[in-house]
Amino acid sequence: MSKILAKLYRIFSGLWLGSILFFSGVIAPQIFRHLPKADAAGLQNQLFPIYYAVGIFCGFALLTLDFLSKRKKLLILLFATLIALIGFFYLSPQIREAYLNQSLDMKWLHPLAVALNILMLVLVLIAV
Repeated sequence: MSKILAKLYRIFSGLWLGSILFFSGVIAPQIFRHLPKADAAGLQNQLFPIYYAVGIFCGFALLTLDFLSKRKKLLILLFATLIALIGFFYLSPQIREAYLNQSLDMKWLHPLAVALNILMLVLVLIAV
């Protein structure tokens, strides 16, 4: 049973890490490089909830697997999952609203989202 848990742990941690790195390092920069700013921001507003949902799903899967296999990474995974939850339920709606209203809140929301994504990446890397 522990081999199966270990393989599942690697699958979900790889999926989460891969989504963070690919979305943040490849997709997001390409969107803003090749689309007009308004279209790029609109597309990002559609993609970010999916991005965070993947993190939430993988986070809960990893928390369950960590608990079952007694890996002792629960606190680290809990913080990473909490960041994904904050991104999904707070940051994405706030950023979407700020974009639609052309609000100056984007000046602090975007750097906050970037910082939290970097922290989430580091936490998931530590948990692997």
